[in-house]
Amino acid sequence: MTHTPGPWKVFEHTDHSGLEIGPPYEEEYLAGHVQPVCTIRAEKHTYPCECSPRQQSDARLIAAAPTLLEALELVHSSTAVLNHLDREHIDVIERAIRKAKGGR
Repeated sequence: MTHTPGPWKVFEHTDHSGLEIGPPYEEEYLAGHVQPVCTIRAEKHTYPCECSPRQQSDARLIAAAPTLLEALELVHSSTAVLNHLDREHIDVIERAIRKAKGGR
């Protein structure tokens, strides 16, 4: 199984109840043609949305996931780069890639 292709973007939910993360097609979300990858509900339901700084940070990190995975896979596929890394750094890269793909 593959993930929804990136890049992803953070949008305010149409009813201002939180943040949505997904492909950067805001008009498609508003028309109901595209579903978000993830929704983060605001701690308070206000206009404009009042998500906490932590929630906003989480949303940005989630939105960056496809780009981060792509970068790690690029680094991991480059022998020239791997030759300059110690085993500990390579292990971290490999664990992150496995986790992103549903492994341990």
